[in-house]
Amino acid sequence: MIPGFLLIFLWTNCIAQYTVTKVIGLVKNKTSGEILRAGSKLSDDDVLTFSTPNDIVRVIVAGKGIYIISPSIKPGTPQQSEIEEILRTALHVKFREGYLSGRSEKTELIPAILETQEAVNKNNLFEDVNKYIFDGNTYNSSHGRFFLQIESQGAGTFVHRLQTVSDTLIIYASDFKTEGKIDPEKTIYKLGFFSKEKNSSESLALIRPYIDSTAEMETVMKLIIDENRQADTAKIEETCYSEVYAALGKPSSILFKDIFNRLIAGISRK
Repeated sequence: MIPGFLLIFLWTNCIAQYTVTKVIGLVKNKTSGEILRAGSKLSDDDVLTFSTPNDIVRVIVAGKGIYIISPSIKPGTPQQSEIEEILRTALHVKFREGYLSGRSEKTELIPAILETQEAVNKNNLFEDVNKYIFDGNTYNSSHGRFFLQIESQGAGTFVHRLQTVSDTLIIYASDFKTEGKIDPEKTIYKLGFFSKEKNSSESLALIRPYIDSTAEMETVMKLIIDENRQADTAKIEETCYSEVYAALGKPSSILFKDIFNRLIAGISRK
């Protein structure tokens, strides 16, 4: 006969534990009373309250990967002010196909590095300072300049000159700001290059910016690293990049690598 305490131990460890990495919308854990945020912990039997059918919670399970939690609302269901579901009934395995194309992003230059896979996330993720490598033979910054063109419906067009250092383009989060108030949903952001030799401008990439003003990328990476301490470093890095890309947007590979190396160096593998 199995001792009672052992049965409790085995039952407890069979219940999946989830760590939240991203919340879209307003979702509450009715069981604990907590409003979900990055870092929140969940279990299979927790009851979640969704504010709309479009709410999404992204979670990681150590050793099993990323899952998506969303209301299991069927087409034609009458609109509800709140939707309650037990977590395990609202859980959906994340569709991972098409992720990262073999991590070619590591070697991509401007403008390819700003191209996104819409099946993963159409946005580009921007921190306060973001760095991108470009080919100096193609874009001679000594005889030209990169610029960000902001076309806002009803507010006009703004052009911001961007900074370069050697073969590195630097884009600041502040470069996306304008003097007047604009509607991001009605605004187009384009990266361009002006050549003095040709006396002409070239449009290089369409940018859909997601400005990370609260260190969401670093928070996501910390959570994933903490949940995968015993995994291979390369695998942890791939998981971090995949989740940052999918949850927030495609980051600068230089910035991502700098943050990852700093975080991974500070953890204990014991």
